[in-house]
Amino acid sequence: MLVLLPMFLVNLVIIFLIAMLIRWLFPLPKDKPLQKQDFERVLKDHDMPAQIAEILLSVSGNEAIARLQNKGNIALLRRLGDSFAVRVIDETQLKSSQQKDETTRISIPDFTWPDFKLNAEQAKQIATWLPTQKGQTHA
Repeated sequence: MLVLLPMFLVNLVIIFLIAMLIRWLFPLPKDKPLQKQDFERVLKDHDMPAQIAEILLSVSGNEAIARLQNKGNIALLRRLGDSFAVRVIDETQLKSSQQKDETTRISIPDFTWPDFKLNAEQAKQIATWLPTQKGQTHA
């Protein structure tokens, strides 16, 4: 039994080194930034009859946000590998906060949907989409 343990550990290290070598020789391709056409296609694939009024892409290019023509609805899109996740929310659920690097962080109360960043110009557009409540600012 004691003889097998070192052999197992050596094999484990060899497998790890081979995996690292393969990763170094064949790096994963970078995903191209999300395009507005991707967003429209994904919404149609999810049988969302709402028409898109405006689309904004995030700073990273992996997320997008759209104001739908039916009043009060906003659609969020996120790239997950080769597929996409879509969530349609009410505009009151959207939260924004100014960051130090001149970007605005957009989030929703659901912890399962990660935050994303928009540039300052896009944040001003988002602020026009959202209803302002007494004592509340969005950008």
